[in-house]
Order: sequence, then C-alpha cells, then structure tokens
Amino acid sequence: MNAERAGTVARLERDIADLERLLVDMPPHHAGGTRRAAEERLDDLRRSLRRARTGDGGTD
Repeated sequence: MNAERAGTVARLERDIADLERLLVDMPPHHAGGTRRAAEERLDDLRRSLRRARTGDGGTD
C-alpha cells in the first residue's frame, strides 16, 4: 500500500469511528431524517474504505 492510499485509509477509519460514536448518542427517532442520513453516510464510508484497502479506485 502506498503512502497516499495509507493516508486515505487512515482518514476513512477516523471518519467511520467518529460517525459511529455520533450514532451511539443519536436517538433512533431523530427528527428530519438525520439519523438515516448518518447511517447512509456510514455505509458510504465503509464502502470507500473497502475500495481504498483493495486499491479498487480509492474513495468516492
């Protein structure tokens, strides 16, 4: 893994951890679809992390 990809992986891992911590404190019925949007973003970040780790195009 080159240095650029390693940096991307590290950033995505931090973003995922931050969002997971946020979701723990967010009530399931959060108004305005905020929780749903956060869950969708988490899924996007996880897909991007898988791609970055395998070298299949990096992040979205």
